[in-house]
Amino acid sequence: GGNTMSQLLQGVIFDMDGLMFDTERLSARCWEQVGRKFGLDITESFLAGVRGVTSQEFRRIFEQKFGERADYETVMGRKKELFCQEIRQNGVPVKPGLPELLEFLQEQKIPAAMATATNQEIAREYLSKTGLAAFFDQLVFGDQVRRGKPDPEIFLCAAQDLGVSPERSVVLEDSLNGVLAGIQGGFRTIMVPDMTQPPPKLEQQLFCKCENLFQVIGCLRELL
Repeated sequence: GGNTMSQLLQGVIFDMDGLMFDTERLSARCWEQVGRKFGLDITESFLAGVRGVTSQEFRRIFEQKFGERADYETVMGRKKELFCQEIRQNGVPVKPGLPELLEFLQEQKIPAAMATATNQEIAREYLSKTGLAAFFDQLVFGDQVRRGKPDPEIFLCAAQDLGVSPERSVVLEDSLNGVLAGIQGGFRTIMVPDMTQPPPKLEQQLFCKCENLFQVIGCLRELL
Protein backbone atom coordinates (compact mmCIF):
# COMPACT_ATOMS: atom_id res chain seq x y z
CA GLY A 1 0.00 0.00 0.00
CA GLY A 2 0.97 3.66 0.47
CA ASN A 3 0.87 5.89 -2.55
CA THR A 4 4.63 5.79 -3.21
CA MET A 5 6.26 6.12 -6.61
CA SER A 6 7.16 2.42 -6.51
CA GLN A 7 3.50 1.53 -6.40
CA LEU A 8 2.22 -0.48 -9.36
CA LEU A 9 -1.08 1.37 -9.40
CA GLN A 10 -1.02 5.15 -9.68
CA GLY A 11 -4.22 5.82 -11.59
CA VAL A 12 -7.35 4.20 -12.95
CA ILE A 13 -9.03 5.28 -16.18
CA PHE A 14 -12.70 4.48 -16.66
CA ASP A 15 -14.57 4.16 -19.91
CA MET A 16 -18.13 5.43 -19.45
CA ASP A 17 -20.79 3.81 -21.65
CA GLY A 18 -21.30 0.12 -20.91
CA LEU A 19 -18.71 0.18 -18.13
CA MET A 20 -19.95 2.78 -15.61
CA PHE A 21 -23.45 3.15 -16.94
CA ASP A 22 -25.70 0.56 -18.53
CA THR A 23 -26.21 2.80 -21.54
CA GLU A 24 -25.00 0.43 -24.28
CA ARG A 25 -27.87 -1.98 -23.65
CA LEU A 26 -30.30 0.92 -23.65
CA SER A 27 -28.72 2.30 -26.81
CA ALA A 28 -28.99 -1.09 -28.53
CA ARG A 29 -32.71 -1.25 -27.69
CA CYS A 30 -33.23 2.23 -29.16
CA TRP A 31 -31.28 1.27 -32.29
CA GLU A 32 -33.44 -1.82 -32.67
CA GLN A 33 -36.62 0.30 -32.63
CA VAL A 34 -35.14 2.84 -35.04
CA GLY A 35 -33.94 0.05 -37.32
CA ARG A 36 -37.46 -1.37 -37.49
CA LYS A 37 -38.94 2.05 -38.15
CA PHE A 38 -36.56 2.85 -41.03
CA GLY A 39 -36.17 -0.71 -42.31
CA LEU A 40 -32.45 -0.88 -41.48
CA ASP A 41 -30.72 -4.03 -40.37
CA ILE A 42 -28.97 -2.64 -37.28
CA THR A 43 -27.63 -5.79 -35.63
CA GLU A 44 -25.56 -6.43 -32.52
CA SER A 45 -22.57 -7.31 -34.70
CA PHE A 46 -22.80 -3.89 -36.38
CA LEU A 47 -23.09 -2.12 -32.98
CA ALA A 48 -20.24 -4.16 -31.46
CA GLY A 49 -17.91 -2.81 -34.15
CA VAL A 50 -18.72 0.84 -33.53
CA ARG A 51 -18.66 1.07 -29.72
CA GLY A 52 -16.07 3.59 -28.61
CA VAL A 53 -15.46 5.19 -32.01
CA THR A 54 -15.85 8.96 -32.44
CA SER A 55 -19.14 10.38 -33.73
CA GLN A 56 -17.48 11.38 -37.04
CA GLU A 57 -16.20 7.84 -37.48
CA PHE A 58 -19.60 6.41 -36.58
CA ARG A 59 -21.25 8.62 -39.16
CA ARG A 60 -18.79 7.46 -41.82
CA ILE A 61 -19.43 3.77 -41.03
CA PHE A 62 -23.21 4.31 -40.87
CA GLU A 63 -23.32 6.10 -44.21
CA GLN A 64 -21.14 3.46 -45.82
CA LYS A 65 -23.55 0.75 -44.69
CA PHE A 66 -26.97 2.44 -44.83
CA GLY A 67 -26.39 5.65 -46.79
CA GLU A 68 -28.34 4.47 -49.82
CA ARG A 69 -31.42 3.78 -47.75
CA ALA A 70 -31.47 6.33 -44.95
CA ASP A 71 -30.51 9.86 -44.03
CA TYR A 72 -28.04 9.81 -41.14
CA GLU A 73 -29.34 13.00 -39.48
CA THR A 74 -32.94 11.77 -39.49
CA VAL A 75 -32.15 8.31 -38.16
CA MET A 76 -29.72 9.63 -35.56
CA GLY A 77 -32.19 12.30 -34.45
CA ARG A 78 -34.87 9.67 -33.85
CA LYS A 79 -32.47 7.39 -31.97
CA LYS A 80 -31.30 10.23 -29.70
CA GLU A 81 -34.90 11.19 -29.03
CA LEU A 82 -35.82 7.67 -27.88
CA PHE A 83 -32.65 7.40 -25.81
CA CYS A 84 -33.10 10.77 -24.07
CA GLN A 85 -36.73 10.01 -23.36
CA GLU A 86 -35.69 6.80 -21.61
CA ILE A 87 -33.01 8.59 -19.53
CA ARG A 88 -35.48 11.34 -18.60
CA GLN A 89 -38.03 8.79 -17.44
CA ASN A 90 -35.75 6.31 -15.68
CA GLY A 91 -32.50 8.16 -14.98
CA VAL A 92 -28.99 7.01 -15.91
CA PRO A 93 -28.65 3.29 -15.13
CA VAL A 94 -25.55 2.84 -12.95
CA LYS A 95 -23.69 -0.47 -13.20
CA PRO A 96 -23.60 -2.58 -10.03
CA GLY A 97 -20.45 -1.97 -7.99
CA LEU A 98 -19.56 1.42 -9.49
CA PRO A 99 -20.05 3.53 -6.33
CA GLU A 100 -18.18 0.91 -4.26
CA LEU A 101 -15.28 0.81 -6.72
CA LEU A 102 -15.00 4.61 -6.78
CA GLU A 103 -15.10 4.74 -2.97
CA PHE A 104 -12.38 2.09 -2.80
CA LEU A 105 -10.11 4.18 -5.05
CA GLN A 106 -10.81 7.27 -2.97
CA GLU A 107 -9.89 5.42 0.25
CA GLN A 108 -6.67 4.18 -1.37
CA LYS A 109 -5.92 7.70 -2.65
CA ILE A 110 -5.67 6.45 -6.22
CA PRO A 111 -6.72 9.13 -8.73
CA ALA A 112 -9.40 8.28 -11.27
CA ALA A 113 -10.07 9.64 -14.75
CA MET A 114 -12.97 9.07 -17.09
CA ALA A 115 -12.24 8.80 -20.83
CA THR A 116 -15.28 8.58 -23.06
CA ALA A 117 -16.05 8.84 -26.76
CA THR A 118 -19.30 10.54 -25.76
CA ASN A 119 -19.37 14.31 -26.08
CA GLN A 120 -18.74 16.54 -23.11
CA GLU A 121 -22.24 17.89 -22.58
CA ILE A 122 -23.90 14.46 -22.35
CA ALA A 123 -21.11 12.87 -20.30
CA ARG A 124 -21.10 15.70 -17.74
CA GLU A 125 -24.87 15.44 -17.48
CA TYR A 126 -24.62 11.72 -16.66
CA LEU A 127 -22.02 12.42 -13.98
CA SER A 128 -24.10 15.14 -12.37
CA LYS A 129 -27.33 13.10 -12.57
CA THR A 130 -25.67 10.15 -10.84
CA GLY A 131 -23.80 12.30 -8.31
CA LEU A 132 -20.46 10.71 -9.22
CA ALA A 133 -18.57 13.70 -10.66
CA ALA A 134 -16.62 14.33 -7.44
CA PHE A 135 -14.88 10.94 -7.69
CA PHE A 136 -13.02 11.88 -10.88
CA ASP A 137 -9.83 13.93 -10.95
CA GLN A 138 -9.78 14.22 -14.75
CA LEU A 139 -12.27 13.90 -17.59
CA VAL A 140 -11.49 13.41 -21.28
CA PHE A 141 -14.26 13.50 -23.89
CA GLY A 142 -14.64 12.32 -27.47
CA ASP A 143 -14.72 15.86 -28.80
CA GLN A 144 -11.21 16.52 -27.38
CA VAL A 145 -9.38 13.82 -29.34
CA ARG A 146 -8.73 13.31 -33.03
CA ARG A 147 -8.77 9.54 -33.10
CA GLY A 148 -11.34 7.31 -31.41
CA LYS A 149 -10.77 3.87 -29.90
CA PRO A 150 -9.18 1.41 -30.82
CA ASP A 151 -6.58 4.20 -31.08
CA PRO A 152 -5.20 4.73 -27.55
CA GLU A 153 -5.12 8.55 -27.85
CA ILE A 154 -7.97 9.19 -25.39
CA PHE A 155 -6.43 6.96 -22.69
CA LEU A 156 -2.95 8.45 -23.20
CA CYS A 157 -4.48 11.93 -22.76
CA ALA A 158 -6.17 10.81 -19.54
CA ALA A 159 -2.92 9.33 -18.17
CA GLN A 160 -1.07 12.53 -19.03
CA ASP A 161 -3.76 14.62 -17.30
CA LEU A 162 -3.47 12.42 -14.20
CA GLY A 163 0.33 12.68 -14.35
CA VAL A 164 0.80 8.89 -14.46
CA SER A 165 2.46 6.50 -16.89
CA PRO A 166 0.40 3.92 -18.79
CA GLU A 167 2.31 0.99 -17.28
CA ARG A 168 1.37 2.19 -13.80
CA SER A 169 -2.26 2.78 -14.65
CA VAL A 170 -5.23 0.57 -15.31
CA VAL A 171 -7.83 1.03 -18.04
CA LEU A 172 -11.32 -0.32 -17.32
CA GLU A 173 -13.30 -1.18 -20.45
CA ASP A 174 -16.30 -3.16 -21.61
CA SER A 175 -15.97 -3.00 -25.41
CA LEU A 176 -13.57 -4.64 -27.86
CA ASN A 177 -12.46 -1.29 -29.35
CA GLY A 178 -11.84 0.04 -25.86
CA VAL A 179 -9.85 -2.96 -24.72
CA LEU A 180 -7.70 -2.79 -27.86
CA ALA A 181 -7.05 0.89 -27.16
CA GLY A 182 -5.97 0.13 -23.59
CA ILE A 183 -3.63 -2.67 -24.64
CA GLN A 184 -2.14 -0.64 -27.52
CA GLY A 185 -1.54 2.26 -25.13
CA GLY A 186 0.54 0.02 -22.86
CA PHE A 187 -1.98 0.02 -19.98
CA ARG A 188 -2.89 -2.88 -17.75
CA THR A 189 -6.35 -3.43 -19.15
CA ILE A 190 -9.26 -4.91 -17.24
CA MET A 191 -12.31 -5.91 -19.24
CA VAL A 192 -15.76 -6.08 -17.72
CA PRO A 193 -17.66 -7.44 -20.73
CA ASP A 194 -21.01 -5.79 -21.30
CA MET A 195 -22.53 -6.72 -24.67
CA THR A 196 -19.53 -8.56 -26.14
CA GLN A 197 -17.14 -11.23 -24.85
CA PRO A 198 -13.46 -10.97 -25.90
CA PRO A 199 -12.07 -13.54 -28.34
CA PRO A 200 -9.48 -15.87 -26.67
CA LYS A 201 -6.46 -14.14 -28.24
CA LEU A 202 -7.58 -10.78 -26.86
CA GLU A 203 -8.48 -12.24 -23.47
CA GLN A 204 -4.87 -13.45 -23.06
CA GLN A 205 -3.67 -9.83 -23.28
CA LEU A 206 -5.95 -8.60 -20.50
CA PHE A 207 -4.73 -7.99 -16.97
CA CYS A 208 -8.06 -9.46 -15.76
CA LYS A 209 -11.51 -10.17 -17.07
CA CYS A 210 -14.19 -9.45 -14.46
CA GLU A 211 -17.90 -10.26 -14.33
CA ASN A 212 -18.73 -6.94 -12.66
CA LEU A 213 -17.22 -3.88 -11.00
CA PHE A 214 -17.19 -5.51 -7.57
CA GLN A 215 -14.67 -8.03 -8.92
CA VAL A 216 -12.52 -5.20 -10.26
CA ILE A 217 -11.80 -4.15 -6.66
CA GLY A 218 -10.23 -7.58 -6.06
CA CYS A 219 -8.08 -7.29 -9.21
CA LEU A 220 -6.84 -3.83 -8.24
CA ARG A 221 -5.90 -5.02 -4.72
CA GLU A 222 -3.20 -7.17 -6.36
CA LEU A 223 -1.47 -3.98 -7.49
CA LEU A 224 -1.44 -2.22 -4.12
